[in-house]
Amino acid sequence: MCPVCLATAALIAGSATGSGGITALVAGTILKRRSHIRFPGQTKCKGGQRWRRQRSSDQQKVVSHDEWVTARKPFLAKEKEFTRRRDELSRQRRELPWERVEKPYEFQGPQGQIDTGRSL
Repeated sequence: MCPVCLATAALIAGSATGSGGITALVAGTILKRRSHIRFPGQTKCKGGQRWRRQRSSDQQKVVSHDEWVTARKPFLAKEKEFTRRRDELSRQRRELPWERVEKPYEFQGPQGQIDTGRSL
């Protein structure tokens, strides 16, 4: 049995005996509904009823360390540029002006009722 089939069987068994029975039953039902969906790189399990992902080594190219470093360097530069741009965007978002809240709101705090007229 593939891991998904085993997990579904465990969920169904747990629904009959465990305290989280309803959750297990719902999760098992969801897994059953999604079992017909096939994603790229998936094959049928031995039971033929569920799809499973192939191991990543079956799909990915395996190279030497030197080739990996050569491929990684341009990617790392792109990651760093992305991080810089995300940080700049976040900085600009923090600098946006705030909007005054005119509508009164009430919250339940540890010391009781708090409204927006008082400091939180």
